[in-house]
Amino acid sequence: LQTAQATAATKATALTNANNELQTAQATAATKATALTNANNELQTAQATAATKATALTNANNELQTAQATAATKATALTNANNELQTAQATAATKATALTNANNDLQVANAGTDNNAKTTAQSKVGQANTEKTNADQAVTDAQSKVSQANTEKTNADQAVTDAQSKVSQANTEKTNADQA
Repeated sequence: LQTAQATAATKATALTNANNELQTAQATAATKATALTNANNELQTAQATAATKATALTNANNELQTAQATAATKATALTNANNELQTAQATAATKATALTNANNDLQVANAGTDNNAKTTAQSKVGQANTEKTNADQAVTDAQSKVSQANTEKTNADQAVTDAQSKVSQANTEKTNADQA
């Protein structure tokens, strides 16, 4: 009887220990299940962030391309404006020479006795003076256009620099998000 009671007590203890181990194992399994859920949630968040950063990088590259195209257009506009200024300056020089020649012709005519020649020469001086005034104004207008085109080109170049910086930042953020 004593032996049977001792055996029964041993078996009862073994059962208690086994139940304790089962509870520990169940608690560990629950903890691991929670950890897996959390890890999956973190993965989904990281994937969403990576997708957002990839879109941001695409957008930044598109903005850079637009800025570069605008800068190229503004550079062309500046070149054209400079060409127009050179043309206007050449025209103004021609008109100034024409006015000088017309004044010389008028002096010659005034030294003579032909009233018709005097009238014609005076008319030519008046016309040459008008044309020179208009040509000088065209030079002023062209200079203003060059100045404006230069400002726009400078701004466009700065926009390219800013866009390049934005692309670099977006690329870094995408790399970090992909690593996450």
